[in-house]
Amino acid sequence: LEAVRADRLIDSRVRLDRDLLWIDDLPFPVDEPTFLAGAGKAASAMGRAIRPLLGDRFAGGLLVTKTGSAEPVDGIEILESDHPVPSAASLEAGRRMREFLEARRAGERIVFVLSGGASALLEDPVDGVTLDDLRRTTELLLGCGAPIEHVNAVRTALSRIKGGGLARAAHPARTAVVVLSDVLGDDLAAIGSGPFDQGRSRNPLDIVRRYGIDRELPPGVLARLRAFRETERVAPVPHRIVGSNGIAVETLAARLAERGYRVRTGPTMTGEARDFPLPFPEPGEAIVGGGECTVTLRGDGRGGRAQELALARSIDLAGTDAVLLVGSTDGADGPTDVAAAIVDGRPLPGVAEALARSDSHAVLAAAGTLVRTGPTGTNLNDVYAIARPR
Repeated sequence: LEAVRADRLIDSRVRLDRDLLWIDDLPFPVDEPTFLAGAGKAASAMGRAIRPLLGDRFAGGLLVTKTGSAEPVDGIEILESDHPVPSAASLEAGRRMREFLEARRAGERIVFVLSGGASALLEDPVDGVTLDDLRRTTELLLGCGAPIEHVNAVRTALSRIKGGGLARAAHPARTAVVVLSDVLGDDLAAIGSGPFDQGRSRNPLDIVRRYGIDRELPPGVLARLRAFRETERVAPVPHRIVGSNGIAVETLAARLAERGYRVRTGPTMTGEARDFPLPFPEPGEAIVGGGECTVTLRGDGRGGRAQELALARSIDLAGTDAVLLVGSTDGADGPTDVAAAIVDGRPLPGVAEALARSDSHAVLAAAGTLVRTGPTGTNLNDVYAIARPR
């Protein structure tokens, strides 16, 4: 986690050369007043790394991050908001961010830092959609097993911010977006619901029908999805991804190799967490991987993707000498304060009953197998490692 902090990733990929801010291979001119804005779980850490590079070019800034994740950044206002379900704070943050960008003028520059979590942290719904509508829709999407790209496609249809909404707000100022990707495949439309990405759109009505939640949606939401049309486009905004899940997996592999394990890469985590099949290592071997599973809620329990996967696979590990770690790099697995779970060959009581209620947290907490880190300053999906001693 220390190696993949957002500030460290930016330090290695962003530099200033006279009046050009090089974001990876993108030269972005900062010869005019330059503003720093951003949203996501890693917004503070990203902003803190870029702010010194701007020097006296810096003209002001606004960052939005998850409650409890804010770190001070010189000269920048930081708003805290809620995740994974939007709140009144999300609406206030969304309004403030849209107005901040709309105030920018031709000739001004904007460096926007974007990381996962921005979808819930920033919200400004279209007419006819209320906060309660958004909350109910988000809960249905997060509980139906839909992957994040489908969740965010529906959110985009209900928002003035998502799907390029902030690109329109910032126009005609010149903008570059620095991205930490928490989405498999690094789809810019899915990272934070693509506030500056005006790429291809998916039919949101088809998505909610696919997962069988269309009849449970609020009337205002369903009406909006039926009437959804793409909005006008402005000039494309360049994005550069400076950190992704692959970096986290590579770093985890390097740490295990340092400890003497033979390391190989396993399959990417995807699909239902409880159904994800893990390979079994040989003695002295560690298998690592990353990705993002989904959870279809089956009861009133608590947990998250990592915890459910670890609990389900504990059945397979019972009686063996293998140890499994599954964790979320942002330090918060689902709606909990848990970063990771570690399970081994010791059997856990009540696993089947807990899985039937989507209550992985209770069993793992009782067994003392949970890891808490607090906010990590990064957000690069989930990782796993399964290892055996020699």
